[in-house]
Amino acid sequence: MCSGGFSDSRKPATGNGDDKPSPLATNDADQIEHCVHVIVKNLQSIRCESRWEDFIAELNHSDFDLLLICETWLGDRDESFTTEKGHHIYLSGGANHQGVGICISAKFAAQVTHMSFHAYSKRICSLHFSLFTRRFRVFSCYFPTTWDADGAVEQMYDVLNLLVDAGVEAGDVPIVGGDFNACIGLIDGDDFTFLQHVGPIGMGQRNARGTMLIHWILQNKLYIFNRDGSLQREESWTCRRASDGAHVQLDFIIGDAYFTLKKAWQDYCIPIGNDHRCVHCILSHTQPYKQQFRRKQVLKGWKPMIDENGEPSTFQTLLETKMGEQDTLTFDAAERVLMSAAVATGTCVRHKFRFVPSDRLRNLRQRRKQVHDNATRKSLSFQIRRLHRKESRQWKATLLRKYLANPARWKELQSMSSYTSKPLHQHPPLDEFALMLEKLFTGTPEAPLRPNNLTEEPWTLQEFMGAVEKLKLNKSADECGLVAEVFRYIPTSFAAKILHLYNDLLSNGHIPSSWRRTLFTMLAKHRKAALVTDFRPIASIRLFYKIFAYMILHRIQPCLDNHQPEEQHGFRAGRRLEEHLLTANLFLDKT
Repeated sequence: MCSGGFSDSRKPATGNGDDKPSPLATNDADQIEHCVHVIVKNLQSIRCESRWEDFIAELNHSDFDLLLICETWLGDRDESFTTEKGHHIYLSGGANHQGVGICISAKFAAQVTHMSFHAYSKRICSLHFSLFTRRFRVFSCYFPTTWDADGAVEQMYDVLNLLVDAGVEAGDVPIVGGDFNACIGLIDGDDFTFLQHVGPIGMGQRNARGTMLIHWILQNKLYIFNRDGSLQREESWTCRRASDGAHVQLDFIIGDAYFTLKKAWQDYCIPIGNDHRCVHCILSHTQPYKQQFRRKQVLKGWKPMIDENGEPSTFQTLLETKMGEQDTLTFDAAERVLMSAAVATGTCVRHKFRFVPSDRLRNLRQRRKQVHDNATRKSLSFQIRRLHRKESRQWKATLLRKYLANPARWKELQSMSSYTSKPLHQHPPLDEFALMLEKLFTGTPEAPLRPNNLTEEPWTLQEFMGAVEKLKLNKSADECGLVAEVFRYIPTSFAAKILHLYNDLLSNGHIPSSWRRTLFTMLAKHRKAALVTDFRPIASIRLFYKIFAYMILHRIQPCLDNHQPEEQHGFRAGRRLEEHLLTANLFLDKT
């Protein structure tokens, strides 16, 4: 196990961010190294739409695990978004030149579980999550400037103390980052413990706020990672002070002894906010290897491999082979066979409209990252925003002309966006959803009466294939990962064996236990959804169960339709609600 704090055997910081280690780097057969890439950045406002678009575009092309941002100046309440690349953005809201937030990359978000965001104020927020066997609490903060009284700074430290102490008592690992508006400066001395916790390298003269930060670090036994001795002093600055142009170090990444620093550097990888640079730290921890959790594979957007005759022969042949290997065929076994055959002989393609910037726009963004002059970077930012707006408008106009001529594809235009950031809703606790669903579906239904003699005719292959045709395409996968597209390509021999299972079920009445489980997805009714009542449940059942329901509906639908009242026009073939509206309007006109 690696010890916490700072070590002399660290990789030196080069300042360019190359050779980033992978998030999971195995040391030997029994140990595994976990690496987390943390960035801190003061954005100096992303309030206007053009700066927000610019930030999203840069974020989608940045390499990070956790990004802690401050001075967003965005919104009056906490908000959450997801970008085109799948990154999650959590914002506290912060008018009046405040606001903090935390971004988590799509790759890192796929590895963590039990993630929740908490906005305590416009200056402090946190993201809680579990990574493998440990819980983490990541804090993003923005401390008052020198224009504010010292009492406001002391209150910030009191609040941060309470939050960090609560996490440590719960066994969580803290990571704190942000703009502390405190200058520590260069430290010379022989106190090894002091140097180990605070770090020797920094820019600027120590001020009173820097002394307060040092006391807080030593009091909580934390470590400032981006002041490591391997850094070059001239490159340790994080902010160019606007008042006098001096280079100072105000932004810090802080943690406890759980992590060791693998690498640290500063750059302009997200060139939003001219005065502050991005602070990078790659934190590592080594622990005994444990088999990691693998997310269930789903087949949304699945298409089979087609042979020269335009037939999915590979999928059908493999499916028949796997079915022949089954000793006892059940619905659960059929699901596993379908899933494995579909994964081996098909691809999942999800069509999305993605704005692709021109070479000129990409070159401007790359040039802005490399420029050190504030005036030049500001000029480039204006050019980038104007060009991005122009290209995105041309891109949208081209797509509209192309797809408006085909009404069948109008629905796809809903996903069209030049930077694609959509709201991400924070769900209430799962137990509250469970109580709501329990109230919706509570009841004690009577057991159905089983006839002495079965009078129903067995299902036919035509009824089965008709039910398969009714399954809607391009929908989410069921609990085991299957989608309707897989059933459209099954061979007749496989369909005959499944039909035999359905006829056995019809005769003996034994329903598979997996059919009794329903997976609910809660969809927000509006953008500011927060309460349980602001969400509506969408139920997902097994596709074999859905096919069985369609076959039953096919037989009883004529009888049901004959017993419906004339007033019932909704959900009936050949009838429309508009007919009732027209009738009502005619009566109103005559009265």
